Amino acid sequence: MSVEGGGGGATLPNAQSGRERLRAHDPVTVLAVDDQNYFRGVMREVIESTDGFKLVAEATSGEAALEAAGALSPGLEIMDKRMQGMGGAG
Repeated sequence: MSVEGGGGGATLPNAQSGRERLRAHDPVTVLAVDDQNYFRGVMREVIESTDGFKLVAEATSGEAALEAAGALSPGLEIMDKRMQGMGGAG
């Protein structure tokens, strides 16, 4: 890969946009975690309507998310920060 130009920008030959790269490869697998049905539903709608992403599981608790993540190895986990028990951030 060669970089052309000496200014502040770089041009890569045959560079693809992010969307083109996502379409060219397998989708990013996603685990959605929230203890509220409404917010899991919103996450589901956004993920399923976005090219390059595939919802593989939903969980209602941090503990269930750990189990699902261990079994499925998703590429991305979207988790509510505050849930009863184990939340998304420590």
